[in-house]
Amino acid sequence: MDAVCCAKCCQIFSVSGLVFLVLIGILLQTQPIYIKDVEDPTDAASQCFQAAGIYAFFIVATTICGYVQDRKKQHMRDHMMDDGDGPENLALKEDRFARYGYGAAPPARG
Repeated sequence: MDAVCCAKCCQIFSVSGLVFLVLIGILLQTQPIYIKDVEDPTDAASQCFQAAGIYAFFIVATTICGYVQDRKKQHMRDHMMDDGDGPENLALKEDRFARYGYGAAPPARG
């Protein structure tokens, strides 16, 4: 499973949590008699809205992370298609150890 799929999964759960908490907060404000064992409905509604705000933050954060990871994946895909026929070609064209000063010098490009 890749990072983009995880970000989308987190978005779905965060949206459902946000909707649920907002609805419970509205219910606590308008009809607190329908929820048992709540001593202060106004405080409980406020806490629901604060938690919904945290979920909204995570929706924005996972959207940004998913977008960044998708762009990285697309860039890597474009790079692979420009330089060869697939990911297996990367090891043949680029010496990663030589790039960091280990072993032989990197091959000349040209």
